[in-house]
Amino acid sequence: MLDIVYKQVADLAKGIKTDLRRKGFVVPRDNGDGTINVDRYKIIRDRSGFYKIKNAVGDIVVDSINLPQTAALLANNLALGRWNDFDLVRQDRQYGYSLFEEQLAKRIISNHKDWDKVDVMYSKMEEARQKKTSARNSILHSFEKLRNLR
Repeated sequence: MLDIVYKQVADLAKGIKTDLRRKGFVVPRDNGDGTINVDRYKIIRDRSGFYKIKNAVGDIVVDSINLPQTAALLANNLALGRWNDFDLVRQDRQYGYSLFEEQLAKRIISNHKDWDKVDVMYSKMEEARQKKTSARNSILHSFEKLRNLR
């Protein structure tokens, strides 16, 4: 009796996964070691805080990803057999670059005594913050669309 119920639940789960894949969502699996599998692709966070995606053989497919949402979107697309989304990678790089620029401007502002230089750095910091926010919001919008498929 228990075997029959288990088989029915397993068939139901398989059907749900197939239906989600048809809609464009591959169900991720937590490996318990901090990595996540999306079909044959593994998302790994390295020591520096960046994410990378490896294929089943262990080759790095995409490296130096800033946001976990970007890694999830890219891995989902790859698992569906789609090409790497270079626009998404570009937005993630823009986010990382703008974050760095913002942090650099903050550091210069806190250590500088020349008010003219501080004023210029405030402008640069604000511009970097806006670019960072724009890139992040674009990525999060795409991620939310993927999450809503479920």
